[in-house]
Amino acid sequence: MWTGYKILIFSYLTTEIWMEKQYLSQKEVNPGPAFTRNHTIWEGSRFKRAIFKGQYCRSFGCCEDRDDGCATQFYEANAVCYCDKFCQRENSDCCPDYKSFCLEEKEWPPHTKPWDPEGCLRDGQLYEEGSVVKENCNSCTCSGQQWKCSQLVCLIQPELIERVNNGDYGWTAQNYSQFWGMTLEEGFKYRLGTLPPSPMLLSMNEMTASLPATTDLPEFFIASYKWPGWTHGPLDQKNCAASWAFSTASVAADRIAIQSKGRYTANLSPQNLISCCAKNRHGCNSGSIDRAWWFLRK
Repeated sequence: MWTGYKILIFSYLTTEIWMEKQYLSQKEVNPGPAFTRNHTIWEGSRFKRAIFKGQYCRSFGCCEDRDDGCATQFYEANAVCYCDKFCQRENSDCCPDYKSFCLEEKEWPPHTKPWDPEGCLRDGQLYEEGSVVKENCNSCTCSGQQWKCSQLVCLIQPELIERVNNGDYGWTAQNYSQFWGMTLEEGFKYRLGTLPPSPMLLSMNEMTASLPATTDLPEFFIASYKWPGWTHGPLDQKNCAASWAFSTASVAADRIAIQSKGRYTANLSPQNLISCCAKNRHGCNSGSIDRAWWFLRK
């Protein structure tokens, strides 16, 4: 009797192992739709618990919407559990591995913005937030990964130079580097400096003279050709608004050289006018040409 009982147990275990192998071979070969969720062919709850423990949705798959057929036997609780989205209702009957498998592995990851470096790019170089760079006469500040620039009118405008040089004006414009980075307003303030003539000068009478009939005037006249070495080139006043002094000193030096027939050709000093012309003197903050001539005459 004991021998027969052992044979019966051995036969039962052998059958169970054979069924397990048959199931695993079928699952590897054809795990597709033909494998029903409520499979009842296999017998033996112990075998099923061993095979499917904690692997419900992972074994059968997940359903994107409500699907009553998306269910399997929950052996530990002797109930049915679901692997569809509807199982997430208030009274949840999801399978134990629904959240870990269907939500974490099946759902798309949340949309994230592509990584952008902090700061602003300019000519291939990355600048930190708050950085300030100069673009001609305007300043650009990096704020919120964008450049915010002032909109001032610059003294040097490359597009204006190009437009002039493409036209037929008889002269060529150039990009003088000493003017680069200055605004047009700064150009007026620092690179000019001559005030309008005084009312006394404007009220002067024009001089007229009659020339002899035999006078033969040239068709064109250039002072540097007529008096080589006696005329003086322009001086750079830098950012001193004293064109009134520079122009007056140069013209006076030219006239002295011509009057002396080249005996005195030294240039006169604009600095002397700027520093010593006391009447209505503004130095590098503008002045009057008639006052400058008055100072030279006296």
